[in-house]
Amino acid sequence: MEHLRVLWLKNDTCILFNSIEKKVSAPCPAFVGRIAEKAANGESLDVAAGFECPDGETKARTVSFIRNIAGNAKFQKFPVGVYDRTFYKTLVLSPSPVCSLNCVYCSGKAGEKKLNKMDWHLAKAAIDYFFCHCDGSGPYTLQFHGAGEPMTNAGLVKKAVEYARMEASKKHAALYTRISTNGVFPAETALWLANNMDHVSLSLDGPPDIHNRQRPKRNGSGSYDNVVKTMKILEKTGVLKRVNTVITNDGIDRMEEILRHIHALGSVKQIRILPMEYCGRGANGLLDPVDTEKFTEWFNEILPTAKSLGLEIVSVVEQMDYCTDYYCGACGFTMCITPGGLVSTCVEAMDEQEYGVGELFIGRYNAGSRSIDIDWDKVARLRTRTYHNLEACVHCAFRTNCSGNCLIRAGRKNGTVMSVDKDACNMVKTVLEKKFREMAEDLYAVYPVTMPAERGRNSFADVINLSREVAKRFDEIERRPWTIETTIIEMMKQVGDLSRQFMAYEKYYLPDRADHPRYRTSVDAIANELADILHNVIRIADYYGIDLESAHLKARADEAALIESLKSGRQTY
Repeated sequence: MEHLRVLWLKNDTCILFNSIEKKVSAPCPAFVGRIAEKAANGESLDVAAGFECPDGETKARTVSFIRNIAGNAKFQKFPVGVYDRTFYKTLVLSPSPVCSLNCVYCSGKAGEKKLNKMDWHLAKAAIDYFFCHCDGSGPYTLQFHGAGEPMTNAGLVKKAVEYARMEASKKHAALYTRISTNGVFPAETALWLANNMDHVSLSLDGPPDIHNRQRPKRNGSGSYDNVVKTMKILEKTGVLKRVNTVITNDGIDRMEEILRHIHALGSVKQIRILPMEYCGRGANGLLDPVDTEKFTEWFNEILPTAKSLGLEIVSVVEQMDYCTDYYCGACGFTMCITPGGLVSTCVEAMDEQEYGVGELFIGRYNAGSRSIDIDWDKVARLRTRTYHNLEACVHCAFRTNCSGNCLIRAGRKNGTVMSVDKDACNMVKTVLEKKFREMAEDLYAVYPVTMPAERGRNSFADVINLSREVAKRFDEIERRPWTIETTIIEMMKQVGDLSRQFMAYEKYYLPDRADHPRYRTSVDAIANELADILHNVIRIADYYGIDLESAHLKARADEAALIESLKSGRQTY
């Protein structure tokens, strides 16, 4: 039951869900949620159901239903323990504090501080230490990120890749290379990345007017054309895996336009959309903090568009498939090296004097001995940063989807990374609740809202009353009121769903659809569609004040009379 979660709705009903296996229930009565919560917290499902269910039949059906949603997957524990003196499998180098751009929101104020680029002795010491203190047998990841543009120190990047590959081969393991880049450099540099990196994340904020305003060069000119040229080179070898896009208040209501623009430029399938963080250069007074409510609203709006375009959206607010104790490697598992030789666990933590992020710095480079020193007690403390130990997370339905969300965002707002960013928290809850409700509409698993003790003996009036009760509950949580036109459209949709179920069940479709999730069917599924159509018929009848039971009896009586008249030969047209 470790993956089982309960999302409570405002009308005292609930949705059960299991993110890992993507199982979601239709809205359930409150007692089902109470049983599921007890089971998820380790209590016996049978015992919990025995206390809540009024009779044996209800208990058996409830237990079976909850077990179905809970699934069989085991919760995967992180392979590195709290007190293990090892990192996981990722080393991040930040080769340079220098940048070719002057982005309006740069969290590290790249180029403003007189700092030296990373030298080879530091990079080599970091790589050596990592391979002596990393978990498992690979594959390992060497990533370039951080304070400025990594390729302003291209020589070191190239040398580090070559050396790290050699060290990984000594462990008979593969090395996976990644880089986050602004893409503003000569074609020769882009070509080297295309032939030597496994994963490139390229920063592009949308159409030229948005991108050039937010990501100008240091001389004030636009960088859009340079980025697009780099994109075309990277796509030739398939190493461009992601586009990183930052949304400011100016771009919130243009989010779909931004999405479509990036999609039209090339073949990238993953876009990381992030709200601008109010820190660094972004907090200099020229920009306002992002309106998180508005961001969440528009983010929700673009998800269907992304799906239709075949795009995967990555963000701090969309973590549908996560089921984890830890938000990310910043919880003491990733080794990140700043240009000056500080060791942190977060790719964004570059300055130990920055407010609220000091806990992320766990060591430093000793230039005299050319070695790395790590404070493992600080590492262990970061590894306790799970939803189990965050007060705001303990009772949250989405605690294993996000596990406290971003550490450095929380630190910058609250002064400690051992806290949660409430704005990010609210965005996650809003987006995930909407997604789970949409999944619930597909009725992966149905549980009756009322459960008469004597099933099979309900009158037609009982069926109508049950339908009215369900409709009333949905009216309380729908985003917009349903009109008669909406109900008719929904019924047409259900008729279409019934047709698809019938065509699949009777094997009219091609054989390759038999295993496709959308075409899996059964007699129960057909019955469910028929029931949905009846539900909409009842709503339409209520709208016009029609006594459906009487109308049904009258229509059938009229048909019986017609049949008799046809038999007697008295019917004329």
